[in-house]
Amino acid sequence: PLGVRITSADGETVYANKAILDIYGYSGIDELKNTPLQERYTPASFAEAQKRKEKRLKGELGPLEYEISIVRKNGEVRHLRVFRKEIFWDGKKQYQVIYNDITEHRQAEEVLSKSEKKYASTFHLIPNPMAVTEVTTGEIVDVNQKFIDWTGYAREELIGLSTRDLNIWVNPADRDNVTSELTATGMVDGKEILLRKKNGSIRNVLFYARFIEIDEKRYLLTLAQDITERKASEDALKKSEALYRLLA
Repeated sequence: PLGVRITSADGETVYANKAILDIYGYSGIDELKNTPLQERYTPASFAEAQKRKEKRLKGELGPLEYEISIVRKNGEVRHLRVFRKEIFWDGKKQYQVIYNDITEHRQAEEVLSKSEKKYASTFHLIPNPMAVTEVTTGEIVDVNQKFIDWTGYAREELIGLSTRDLNIWVNPADRDNVTSELTATGMVDGKEILLRKKNGSIRNVLFYARFIEIDEKRYLLTLAQDITERKASEDALKKSEALYRLLA
């Protein structure tokens, strides 16, 4: 199923199998030979091919594995991974070139890359501290920018560490209660706890957590909503109400 060509040092095709002809959409080896290289490659790949050819003609060792983008007879662009090695063919030193069509693989990578960029953009724009931790080890694998700004820790201080290492929990009982709730229900939905920032300040937060799956592996996604100011306002209001009741 792989395309195969035997070429001379200057790139002339000596032999081509059916697979490489099918990849290009040509009817026979003569059509492959007679179509200029510049028409068979995208401009960027043609420029790279010329550089490799110049090296070979100078006797320099070129890459044995690389990628190219070709233009089929119908104008469609395909992406190929190429494997090249020296061989003897008809008693002469020639090159065996094997082509693996990776177009669908490249397209899948591009879709995945776009998806990852979209996730990263959303993740970092959310105005609440968020972290993704590995379930079995508790290690932090990702945090959003708000988590960094809010806790005061640099990114390199966080990735690979456990939240236990950060001494972020004020009350060990809160951590135990969160763990128990996660074990029982698989989620924590707005539990009020105290968390400690790097500078030692203590904040009231509503804590949320969900299990998520990425590449068939379980992670914990956590989010904190800082309600310290709201709590202070509520406490002040309660004191004010108590005072008015007393006066009344």
